[in-house]
Amino acid sequence: LFARQTGCAPCLACAILPPYALFSGGGSMQIYRVSDPDWATSAELVLNEPEQPDTANLVLGAETRHPVQFVVFTAATPEGTWSPELDARLTLLDNDLRPFEWQGPSERQYLSPDRQVAILIQPEGHSWIASIYRDGSPVGLSAMAFHPAPAAAQAPRLRCRVCRSTAKALAVAIVAAAGAAGAGIALPAALIAAVGAFLGVATAAAVAFINSVLGDVASVVADKLCLAAGLCP
Repeated sequence: LFARQTGCAPCLACAILPPYALFSGGGSMQIYRVSDPDWATSAELVLNEPEQPDTANLVLGAETRHPVQFVVFTAATPEGTWSPELDARLTLLDNDLRPFEWQGPSERQYLSPDRQVAILIQPEGHSWIASIYRDGSPVGLSAMAFHPAPAAAQAPRLRCRVCRSTAKALAVAIVAAAGAAGAGIALPAALIAAVGAFLGVATAAAVAFINSVLGDVASVVADKLCLAAGLCP
Protein backbone atom coordinates (compact mmCIF):
# COMPACT_ATOMS: atom_id res chain seq x y z
CA LEU A 1 0.00 0.00 0.00
CA PHE A 2 2.77 2.43 0.87
CA ALA A 3 6.35 2.31 -0.35
CA ARG A 4 9.44 4.48 -0.43
CA GLN A 5 12.31 4.08 -2.86
CA THR A 6 15.63 5.91 -2.77
CA GLY A 7 18.91 5.88 -4.61
CA CYS A 8 17.53 4.31 -7.77
CA ALA A 9 19.17 6.43 -10.45
CA PRO A 10 20.08 5.64 -13.11
CA CYS A 11 18.80 2.08 -12.72
CA LEU A 12 15.30 1.26 -14.01
CA ALA A 13 14.56 -1.08 -11.11
CA CYS A 14 12.28 1.59 -9.72
CA ALA A 15 10.18 1.34 -12.88
CA ILE A 16 8.96 -2.20 -12.27
CA LEU A 17 5.69 -1.17 -10.66
CA PRO A 18 3.73 1.94 -11.62
CA PRO A 19 3.78 4.71 -10.72
CA TYR A 20 7.50 5.13 -11.35
CA ALA A 21 10.02 7.81 -12.25
CA LEU A 22 12.42 7.97 -15.17
CA PHE A 23 15.32 10.38 -15.53
CA SER A 24 18.92 10.44 -16.61
CA GLY A 25 21.89 11.67 -14.62
CA GLY A 26 23.56 10.91 -11.32
CA GLY A 27 22.61 11.52 -7.73
CA SER A 28 20.00 9.89 -5.54
CA MET A 29 16.27 10.40 -5.77
CA GLN A 30 13.25 9.68 -3.65
CA ILE A 31 10.00 8.19 -4.87
CA TYR A 32 6.96 7.71 -2.66
CA ARG A 33 4.03 5.58 -3.78
CA VAL A 34 0.60 4.91 -2.30
CA SER A 35 -1.89 2.66 -4.04
CA ASP A 36 -5.31 1.28 -3.18
CA PRO A 37 -7.18 -0.08 -6.22
CA ASP A 38 -10.52 0.70 -4.57
CA TRP A 39 -9.70 4.28 -3.61
CA ALA A 40 -6.72 6.20 -4.96
CA THR A 41 -3.18 6.09 -6.31
CA SER A 42 -0.52 8.69 -5.61
CA ALA A 43 3.15 9.21 -6.33
CA GLU A 44 5.77 11.79 -5.51
CA LEU A 45 9.19 12.39 -7.05
CA VAL A 46 11.61 14.50 -5.00
CA LEU A 47 14.67 16.19 -6.47
CA ASN A 48 16.60 17.93 -3.71
CA GLU A 49 20.26 17.77 -4.73
CA PRO A 50 22.05 20.17 -7.12
CA GLU A 51 23.73 17.29 -8.98
CA GLN A 52 20.39 15.75 -9.88
CA PRO A 53 18.93 16.51 -13.33
CA ASP A 54 16.75 19.56 -13.86
CA THR A 55 14.23 17.56 -15.88
CA ALA A 56 12.47 14.35 -14.82
CA ASN A 57 9.37 12.37 -15.79
CA LEU A 58 6.91 10.90 -13.32
CA VAL A 59 4.49 8.24 -14.54
CA LEU A 60 1.32 7.71 -12.55
CA GLY A 61 -0.37 4.37 -13.20
CA ALA A 62 -3.66 3.52 -11.50
CA GLU A 63 -4.10 -0.24 -11.29
CA THR A 64 -7.84 -0.28 -10.73
CA ARG A 65 -10.99 -1.54 -12.39
CA HIS A 66 -12.91 1.59 -11.38
CA PRO A 67 -13.28 4.77 -13.45
CA VAL A 68 -10.86 7.54 -12.55
CA GLN A 69 -12.74 10.57 -11.29
CA PHE A 70 -9.82 12.98 -11.42
CA VAL A 71 -6.04 13.28 -11.72
CA VAL A 72 -3.95 16.06 -10.14
CA PHE A 73 -0.27 16.91 -10.67
CA THR A 74 1.46 19.63 -8.64
CA ALA A 75 4.94 21.10 -8.32
CA ALA A 76 6.04 22.41 -4.91
CA THR A 77 8.97 22.31 -2.51
CA PRO A 78 9.92 18.83 -1.24
CA GLU A 79 8.06 19.69 1.98
CA GLY A 80 4.89 20.35 -0.01
CA THR A 81 4.97 24.15 0.21
CA TRP A 82 3.57 25.97 -2.79
CA SER A 83 5.15 29.30 -3.63
CA PRO A 84 4.63 31.65 -6.57
CA GLU A 85 8.40 32.18 -6.51
CA LEU A 86 9.18 28.50 -7.13
CA ASP A 87 10.96 28.20 -10.47
CA ALA A 88 9.54 24.87 -11.59
CA ARG A 89 6.97 23.96 -14.18
CA LEU A 90 5.33 20.76 -15.31
CA THR A 91 4.15 19.44 -18.65
CA LEU A 92 1.62 16.66 -19.07
CA LEU A 93 2.64 14.12 -21.73
CA ASP A 94 0.82 11.33 -23.54
CA ASN A 95 2.16 7.80 -23.77
CA ASP A 96 4.22 8.81 -26.82
CA LEU A 97 5.83 11.59 -24.73
CA ARG A 98 4.05 14.29 -26.69
CA PRO A 99 2.74 17.33 -24.75
CA PHE A 100 -0.90 17.15 -23.77
CA GLU A 101 -3.06 19.57 -25.78
CA TRP A 102 -4.86 21.80 -23.29
CA GLN A 103 -8.16 23.29 -24.44
CA GLY A 104 -8.14 26.05 -21.82
CA PRO A 105 -9.59 26.11 -18.29
CA SER A 106 -12.92 24.29 -18.01
CA GLU A 107 -14.83 21.93 -15.73
CA ARG A 108 -12.85 19.04 -17.24
CA GLN A 109 -9.26 20.34 -17.24
CA TYR A 110 -7.01 23.02 -15.81
CA LEU A 111 -3.38 24.05 -16.17
CA SER A 112 -2.32 26.94 -13.94
CA PRO A 113 -0.63 29.95 -15.58
CA ASP A 114 2.63 29.13 -13.78
CA ARG A 115 2.33 25.46 -14.93
CA GLN A 116 2.63 24.15 -11.39
CA VAL A 117 -0.86 22.65 -11.16
CA ALA A 118 -2.56 20.35 -13.69
CA ILE A 119 -6.00 18.78 -13.22
CA LEU A 120 -8.00 16.38 -15.41
CA ILE A 121 -11.59 15.46 -14.54
CA GLN A 122 -12.84 12.01 -15.59
CA PRO A 123 -9.83 11.43 -17.86
CA GLU A 124 -9.52 8.56 -20.26
CA GLY A 125 -7.18 5.69 -19.44
CA HIS A 126 -5.35 4.81 -16.25
CA SER A 127 -1.81 6.09 -16.90
CA TRP A 128 -0.39 9.61 -17.14
CA ILE A 129 3.05 11.16 -17.49
CA ALA A 130 4.21 14.49 -16.08
CA SER A 131 7.52 16.10 -16.93
CA ILE A 132 8.98 18.54 -14.39
CA TYR A 133 11.57 21.21 -15.08
CA ARG A 134 13.40 23.06 -12.32
CA ASP A 135 16.19 25.63 -12.11
CA GLY A 136 18.30 23.54 -9.72
CA SER A 137 16.25 24.33 -6.64
CA PRO A 138 14.75 21.49 -4.57
CA VAL A 139 11.35 20.48 -5.90
CA GLY A 140 8.74 17.81 -5.36
CA LEU A 141 6.38 16.60 -8.09
CA SER A 142 3.22 15.09 -6.58
CA ALA A 143 0.46 13.22 -8.40
CA MET A 144 -2.86 11.69 -7.42
CA ALA A 145 -5.50 9.67 -9.25
CA PHE A 146 -8.84 9.26 -7.48
CA HIS A 147 -10.76 6.08 -8.38
CA PRO A 148 -13.00 5.02 -5.50
CA ALA A 149 -15.11 1.89 -5.53
CA PRO A 150 -18.91 2.32 -5.49
CA ALA A 151 -20.32 3.50 -2.18
CA ALA A 152 -21.75 0.05 -1.49
CA ALA A 153 -18.28 -1.50 -1.60
CA GLN A 154 -16.03 -1.95 1.40
CA ALA A 155 -14.49 1.22 2.85
CA PRO A 156 -10.89 1.99 1.77
CA ARG A 157 -8.18 0.17 3.68
CA LEU A 158 -6.45 3.34 4.68
CA ARG A 159 -5.19 4.88 7.85
CA CYS A 160 -5.19 8.59 8.47
CA ARG A 161 -1.45 9.04 7.80
CA VAL A 162 -1.70 7.31 4.41
CA CYS A 163 -4.67 9.46 3.44
CA ARG A 164 -2.70 12.60 4.22
CA SER A 165 0.13 11.43 1.99
CA THR A 166 -2.24 10.52 -0.83
CA ALA A 167 -4.09 13.84 -0.67
CA LYS A 168 -0.89 15.92 -0.85
CA ALA A 169 -1.23 16.79 -4.55
CA LEU A 170 -4.85 17.89 -4.13
CA ALA A 171 -3.92 19.91 -1.04
CA VAL A 172 -1.10 21.74 -2.87
CA ALA A 173 -3.51 22.48 -5.74
CA ILE A 174 -5.96 24.03 -3.25
CA VAL A 175 -3.23 26.16 -1.68
CA ALA A 176 -2.09 27.35 -5.10
CA ALA A 177 -5.65 28.21 -6.11
CA ALA A 178 -6.20 30.00 -2.82
CA GLY A 179 -3.12 32.12 -3.51
CA ALA A 180 -4.47 33.02 -6.93
CA ALA A 181 -7.89 33.76 -5.45
CA GLY A 182 -6.23 36.27 -3.15
CA ALA A 183 -5.08 38.06 -6.29
CA GLY A 184 -8.63 38.22 -7.59
CA ILE A 185 -8.52 35.10 -9.80
CA ALA A 186 -11.57 32.82 -9.62
CA LEU A 187 -11.24 29.27 -8.30
CA PRO A 188 -10.73 26.79 -11.17
CA ALA A 189 -13.88 24.83 -11.99
CA ALA A 190 -11.83 21.64 -12.37
CA LEU A 191 -10.40 22.05 -8.85
CA ILE A 192 -13.89 22.53 -7.42
CA ALA A 193 -14.99 19.36 -9.22
CA ALA A 194 -11.99 17.41 -7.87
CA VAL A 195 -12.58 18.53 -4.28
CA GLY A 196 -16.27 17.70 -4.62
CA ALA A 197 -15.43 14.21 -5.88
CA PHE A 198 -12.91 13.59 -3.11
CA LEU A 199 -15.30 14.70 -0.37
CA GLY A 200 -18.42 13.31 -2.04
CA VAL A 201 -20.20 16.66 -1.91
CA ALA A 202 -21.91 19.08 -4.30
CA THR A 203 -20.29 22.12 -5.88
CA ALA A 204 -21.44 24.58 -3.23
CA ALA A 205 -20.01 22.45 -0.41
CA ALA A 206 -16.72 21.99 -2.30
CA VAL A 207 -16.39 25.76 -2.72
CA ALA A 208 -17.20 26.24 0.96
CA PHE A 209 -14.47 23.79 1.94
CA ILE A 210 -11.87 25.52 -0.24
CA ASN A 211 -12.83 28.90 1.21
CA SER A 212 -12.57 27.48 4.73
CA VAL A 213 -8.89 26.56 4.26
CA LEU A 214 -7.74 29.83 2.71
CA GLY A 215 -4.42 30.72 4.31
CA ASP A 216 -3.63 27.16 5.45
CA VAL A 217 -0.46 25.37 4.34
CA ALA A 218 -0.74 22.18 2.28
CA SER A 219 -0.11 19.80 5.18
CA VAL A 220 -3.00 21.34 7.13
CA VAL A 221 -5.25 21.26 4.07
CA ALA A 222 -4.46 17.56 3.59
CA ASP A 223 -5.39 16.92 7.23
CA LYS A 224 -8.70 18.73 6.77
CA LEU A 225 -9.44 16.91 3.51
CA CYS A 226 -9.01 13.54 5.18
CA LEU A 227 -11.03 14.65 8.20
CA ALA A 228 -13.87 15.91 6.01
CA ALA A 229 -13.77 12.67 3.96
CA GLY A 230 -14.18 10.64 7.14
CA LEU A 231 -10.75 9.01 6.94
CA CYS A 232 -9.23 10.76 9.95
CA PRO A 233 -10.74 11.00 13.46
